[in-house]
Amino acid sequence: MNDYEIFVKWCSDNGAKLSELSLKTYSNNERGIHSIQGIRKGKTLIDIPEKILITDKMGEESEYGKMIKKHCKYFNNLKIIYVMLYILQTNKDGHFFKPYYNILPKNMDNFPIFWDKEDIVLLSGSNSVNEIIIRQNSILKDYEKLCELIPEFKNKHSIRDFIWVRTVVGSRNFGIMIDNISRVAMVPISDLLNHDKNPDVTWAFNSRSRSFKMVSNRYLKKGKPITDTYGNKSNIKYLLFYGFTLEDNVENDVIYINIVHGKNNLEEKNIIKKNVVGYLNTNINSSLFHDILLFLRVSISGLDILENNKTISYYQKPISIEHEKLTIKAFIIYLNTKLKHYKYFNKDSINNYEKFSVKWNCYNLIMGEINIIKFYLSYLNNIQMILHGKKKFLEEKDNIYNNMLSKIIGFDK
Repeated sequence: MNDYEIFVKWCSDNGAKLSELSLKTYSNNERGIHSIQGIRKGKTLIDIPEKILITDKMGEESEYGKMIKKHCKYFNNLKIIYVMLYILQTNKDGHFFKPYYNILPKNMDNFPIFWDKEDIVLLSGSNSVNEIIIRQNSILKDYEKLCELIPEFKNKHSIRDFIWVRTVVGSRNFGIMIDNISRVAMVPISDLLNHDKNPDVTWAFNSRSRSFKMVSNRYLKKGKPITDTYGNKSNIKYLLFYGFTLEDNVENDVIYINIVHGKNNLEEKNIIKKNVVGYLNTNINSSLFHDILLFLRVSISGLDILENNKTISYYQKPISIEHEKLTIKAFIIYLNTKLKHYKYFNKDSINNYEKFSVKWNCYNLIMGEINIIKFYLSYLNNIQMILHGKKKFLEEKDNIYNNMLSKIIGFDK
């Protein structure tokens, strides 16, 4: 038997149950779970007994766990660390969980923390480059701290092995409640389900059966790949934590905003509003979008306005037609400048790359950001037309800005 067949037998021998499901292997050694026949709504599809779950409690009670217990403040993801420590200590021949460890993916090159500079440069213009670096540094910091706290840790576990197990646990764990305590758990078989924003199952740990159950939430056709959801996230989060992106992630795509004032009257402007930082999506009624407008109203103001209006509330709405024209113009310039920083993909790029390859994922992420910028450029140009008297009002969905125009500068819808 190969490793995968041994794993399936190990799961079955230890009480795991798959109802009307089969495990399949795709290209690149990817795996998934499919229905063997039609499945009714409310059917328990997967039942994994507690004895083959790996939880943070197990890591906390391990030899390594006891060594770091007094130093919890050094780790931001302590429960993840505990699960990792358990796996690092037990990943050896003859251990109970070895059949499970043997089928965990060895090649994690789809995760950007493993990319080289030639791959990362494809994301030029996106703050995702910084997020990758931050994540790499965070993992390295955890490794160095563990080497400091646990004797022989560095000799037994290389940084490459540590990053591998960190990635495996980070991308495959479930957050569950066991005996009213929040736990992080590795759940064999259940972690093979792929992502869909409209998942086929709901799941939880069942205290009565002492097992992790996945239940169908709709009728499932024969042969269907069964899906879970990894949550509604931006493509940079999917890429960082799961190693993939979505082709059409419009609802969750974001761009990073970090705007500071120019040198003129900097002190006066900083007193009112120093900068604006955050992730902007296409929700034109979001607090961040209106915070950007507020900031820019401050930023383009002359000393006469700044000295006479030092409270931030004054800038929450348009000050005058001419002032708002300059505000919108500044926003357009900022967005066009961001657009120029994308070096490898643009509005004319075509995604003809191999699916789930590095370039395919980079394309999806970058084009998601570019589309947000194009969305706001179009929107801001419409505002400019209103301010120049060439258009009467925005669409009904943006009542906030219409109301500001109506009440402050006499715009009558």
